[in-house]
Amino acid sequence: MTATRYDLLIEQGATFSRVVNVKQSDGTVKDLTGYALARLKIRPALDSTSEYLSLTAGSGIVFNSPAAGQLTITIDKATTTGFTWTMGVYDCEIESPAGVVDRILRGDVTVSKEVTH
Repeated sequence: MTATRYDLLIEQGATFSRVVNVKQSDGTVKDLTGYALARLKIRPALDSTSEYLSLTAGSGIVFNSPAAGQLTITIDKATTTGFTWTMGVYDCEIESPAGVVDRILRGDVTVSKEVTH
């Protein structure tokens, strides 16, 4: 499975939420039944060891409709309010019950700074 490029725009001071429909390489829905592990990291650059944000299943990532290949990524208002950075990169991985890891998303992240506090 090849990661889909999807750039994120996060509004500072607002809740960020995206529903992700995971597909197989042939375009069919990937059944996520039994999946419980997922992780997403945002870093300043691809080769950076520091992190801006880390999400995991149950903490920002929810498998809300596994049979339909659907999960939701959420970053709460309190977290986005604290963002002091404006650009980064991310990817998101899921891990099957058998331990197979698929990178499902990758891209750039832009934070639109809040004016009204």
